Amino acid sequence: MTATFRLDGTGYDKLYMGTAEAAASDQQNWVTYTEDKDMYYCFTVPVKELDKNLPLAAYGTKGKAWHDHSIVFSLAPSKTTLKSVKAAGRGAVKLTWKTQNIAQGYQIQYAKTAAMKKAKTVTKAGKISSSAAVKKLTSGSKYYFRIRTYNANYRSGWSTVKSVKVK
Repeated sequence: MTATFRLDGTGYDKLYMGTAEAAASDQQNWVTYTEDKDMYYCFTVPVKELDKNLPLAAYGTKGKAWHDHSIVFSLAPSKTTLKSVKAAGRGAVKLTWKTQNIAQGYQIQYAKTAAMKKAKTVTKAGKISSSAAVKKLTSGSKYYFRIRTYNANYRSGWSTVKSVKVK
């Protein structure tokens, strides 16, 4: 497997998955950069393991030398799309979302403000879940909802916020 990442600068122009000492004599495995639209250096490197500190050597453009670093690659879940938020009877709301393949579950957050101040969070376990009801809400009040995916120790970013007035 491979991973592509961006360095927010141009201080290193070559990478090597290993130590600086090994990089100096293993030119065939050097990884060179490509530039993204913002002119930052992007590297695609081979990854043998996830969630483990891996040695990484980087070649400095100013000092013209290899430097030892380390990097960890993790499989974080993708952001989930909140499809709909609808009033579902007195004091209840039904949410539906797009499921994610690597999800262990979802966290639903809701509040009476779009800024999500004093938000409450409900956890819905199970990657095949695509809907949930939130009950015991104040009738006649407007609520704001968002959702995110989780797995193991990782959380995705929050979805966009959607609102609904509770019946």
